[in-house]
Amino acid sequence: MRLPNGYGGISKLSGNRRKPFVARITDTYNDDGVQVYKTLGYFATRKEALEELVKYNKTQYNIDQRQQTFEQIYTAWSDSHFKEITEGSVRGYKTAYKHCQNLYKIKFCDIRAVHLQRTIDEDCKTYSIKKQVRVLINCLYKYAYDNDIVEKLYNKSINIGKETTVHEKKIFTDEEIKTLWKNVDKIDGLDTILILNYTGMRVSEFLEIENDNVHLDERYMIRRKEN
Repeated sequence: MRLPNGYGGISKLSGNRRKPFVARITDTYNDDGVQVYKTLGYFATRKEALEELVKYNKTQYNIDQRQQTFEQIYTAWSDSHFKEITEGSVRGYKTAYKHCQNLYKIKFCDIRAVHLQRTIDEDCKTYSIKKQVRVLINCLYKYAYDNDIVEKLYNKSINIGKETTVHEKKIFTDEEIKTLWKNVDKIDGLDTILILNYTGMRVSEFLEIENDNVHLDERYMIRRKEN
């Protein structure tokens, strides 16, 4: 099949290759008027190469960006994103990134669901780390999608399972409560701890209480208004 002029071309490389077909487009011409090509990618079949060529001519995506690895996408994303978040959040993302070493050198557009799931299953030993890594990968995919580096969001299929660790609840001893009372006027926040201890409220429930429902003189508060 003859392709239109300026559309690009497909050629088959010699030898026994897993992906022998290469799709490329004319990037420029040298001083002698000879075409200088830019490669879109290597493919197992001519059909796949043609599909990539069609995709490029429809979208005119940035070829150089399509060559970026996971590591390069992380660097580009973090350079801007880390300026907008706290140091604690930065540390969390950096920790998650360390668990993605098997993805570093893979071109981001070549990463598939199996690569992502393998990272979760084999390189993340705890549920909390799995959550951190999934958040990071979601951020990188959003960046890549917004910049036309990927068309399909393989991160959507990541499965991190459910947390199975049972956290044992520890209550204050009588001696610890006495210590809190002794220092309540000396250390900020101890009064809040005492309120939570005696009422049994969660932190989120305590924060929902409106000022009108706090009656200091009568020494009581109402968590939510009655309808």
